[in-house]
Parts: sequence; structure tokens; C-alpha cells
Amino acid sequence: MEDDGVYTMQVERKSSQELKLKVIPYFTKNLKPLTTTEGKTVSIECETVESISDVNCIWFFNDNEINYSEKYQTTQSRFGCELKIKEVKPIDSGEYQIKIRNISRRTELKVQSYFKADLRPIPCVEGGECLLECEVTDNNMPAIWSKDGNQIETSERVQISMNGAKHQLKILNVNSDDCGDYKITVNNVSRQADVKVIDLISKPLTNMTCMEGLRVVLICEVADRQLNAQWSKDGIPIGDISNISINAAGGIHKLCIMQTYKNSEGQYQINVGNRNSSAYLKITAMPDFIRRMPLWDRERYLRTAKDGTMKRRHIRIMIVGKQSAGKTCLMRRLLNEEIDDVISTDGINVEVRRCKVRISDGQWIFSEEKCYRQDFDGKFKNAFSAKIHDNSNQEPIASANIEQLDFISIHSNAKEQQLDEDKTKALVRKTSVYMV
Repeated sequence: MEDDGVYTMQVERKSSQELKLKVIPYFTKNLKPLTTTEGKTVSIECETVESISDVNCIWFFNDNEINYSEKYQTTQSRFGCELKIKEVKPIDSGEYQIKIRNISRRTELKVQSYFKADLRPIPCVEGGECLLECEVTDNNMPAIWSKDGNQIETSERVQISMNGAKHQLKILNVNSDDCGDYKITVNNVSRQADVKVIDLISKPLTNMTCMEGLRVVLICEVADRQLNAQWSKDGIPIGDISNISINAAGGIHKLCIMQTYKNSEGQYQINVGNRNSSAYLKITAMPDFIRRMPLWDRERYLRTAKDGTMKRRHIRIMIVGKQSAGKTCLMRRLLNEEIDDVISTDGINVEVRRCKVRISDGQWIFSEEKCYRQDFDGKFKNAFSAKIHDNSNQEPIASANIEQLDFISIHSNAKEQQLDEDKTKALVRKTSVYMV
């Protein structure tokens, strides 16, 4: 078409007659821009001035050659060629081109989405509701819902509704069997969404063991923060009890027994929605030597066990090396002692020494004492502010029994300790405890 015009030839300043050239378009019917809606079949056509029966027509989409398939179908007549695109989708939007005898034409295709609002993946909480919604361009078009390829029918738990162009699927009392791939098909156009069901009780109760007199907390976490919970013990609902505190915040439900007694033992259960979780609380007996303490001392001990850990700033250092490497000399140098009388150590030498490091300035303070019993007793007395003795005028408990409190474990995890009464009694009989 660009070659249209008037042509002349000039030889020795003489010009020939004018020749008018008019190029006839090869395509008598050009490709036209198209706009359509998702799900429809689109036809792109063209016609030529000459027969193309024996000519190969090639179609392109975004400069990529289109191969014949169920989606793309081409037909060719004597003077025309057609491309059909079935059930178009938004991804089919783009530039289409036909090429015949090195002559080509191009056009644009725009495909509008049939769904105004798509389905989205939804996490559903066990025992709650699952709601799938979408909106299409046409009103009152029937929809088919399916799960994992199987059509869904309305039931007591499943509700299917349509309001104009909006479609809705609601599942009541959701459970783990409702997980899957859900699809809605309207006017041969589909959308899919993956539905996952989250356990209502994300962290169930766990069995616990606690020593009599200590504080214990039962904890359960749920996914739905709006639900209320009901606690029970051995099948009997727990009401307003001064020794028990019940609270919930952010989906975390707690039952706190301020001070446990032997009758605190039992099966505890929490009911949330239509789900429940249970755990057994075992109460171990209070050791005799603690029970024999005066009431004030015993209560002080129990408070200490509830509040946290006792800081013990003692470390063990082991010096290891080959024979005659200088291990003993190194130890003496560290303890600021002379090394003139050092002799080779035969076998393994165990020495219990004590030194302190002042935290404020890092200064080492050395002592000739070889046991820290006195220091431990002092800390114990500071913690309890009283010497442990019997209420009655029975024989006082031996001072060596003080170390047994370390066995009872004054720490926040005391509720997880399982105290063996026989083992405790055996330890109490010991007359000394050595700590390195």
C-alpha cells in the first residue's frame, strides 16, 4: 500500500510518460480489534484477494506461533482464514497475527473477567462456619459448587444461595473432613479456592505433677478468641472458689490453683464451643521434713518455691592436660599461691577450693576455706530468716538437712518434679553433702 503513486523515467533530460501505480490490498477483510467476556468463544477472520487454497496460513499470539488444539481451531477456505478460540480467559488477552505469503495483519483481543470478585483461600476454625463468596457479571445465573471434583448438594450443614450476581456457599460446624479444593462454575467459567480447617484447640491441656502446697496453672490455647470456656474437675463444673482463679485473654485460657492440696488431684477438663481438652493433675505429698517445719517457715519455703529460682553463683573448673604439662602450677597461679613445693601429681587430684569474683570490678578474692557449707547456710538463713526446727519440742532437724532443700528444687518448674518420698528420706539421713 505504501508503494502507491506516480512513477516516471528520465533519460538525458527527457522524461517518460507518467505511470500511475495502485497497489490492491492483499487482505480484503482485515482483522478487527475484539473485546469479549471470559468463557465465550472468539472468532478472528480475514479474507484475501486471491485464492489461498494451496497456501499455508500461520497464526501467532504475542509473536508465538499457535498450534492447532482443542482450544485453538483454524479453518481455511479459498479466500479466507479463521481462528477460533474457545472459552477464552483473561490470560488470552493480547496481540494476534496472521501471516500469508509473507504478508501479515495484526489485531488486539481483550478478555474481561467474568467474576467481579474471585474466591479466595479461607482458613476456617474447627466447629465454626466456613463462608465462600463470589460475584459474576450476569444476574441470576445458576452455579455449580464442587469439592475435590464432587458436586456439593444442599444439606443441614451446607447452605447454597444466590442473590442476583452474588453466589454463596456456607458450611456449618466445620470439621477436618471439610478441608479440600472448592470450585464454583457459572456459565462455563470456574474459580477455585483451597479451604483449610484449623484445630479449635491449638494447644491442649497436658498432664501435670505438683507438690502439695505449691501453685499450679493449667493452660489451654484456642484459635477462636471470641469463645468462652467452661472448666470442670472430675466431671463437676468449677464455680467461684477463692483458691482458684480462671481467666482468658487472646485465646489463652488459664486455670490457676493458688495453693494445691491433696484433694486438688483429679481430671480437669475445659470445654470450648463443641470441643474439649482434658488433663490429669497429680499431687505429690509434701516431704516430712518440710511438713515438720513451723507454719511460718513452711509457708515461706512454699512462697520461695512459687516465686522462682534461687541464684547459685558457683562454677566448677576442670584443668585437663598431658603428664607434667603444668596443671597443678596453673591451678596454684590462678589461686595466687606459691608453686615452689609442687611435685608431680600421681593419678587424679581433686581439690575443693573457693575463690570469689567481685562483679563490680572483676577483682578475685581468695580464701583458704575448702568448703562453702558456711556460705550456703548463710544464704539459706537470709532467705528464710529463721532456723528450721520442729513445732513441738522434738529433736531439731540436723543442719546437714539444709542441703536437702536443694533436692526439693526451689524453682518455677517445681510443679513438674515428681518427688520420690523414699529417695527423699534416704537423702535426709545423710550427714553431709559435698559440692565442688
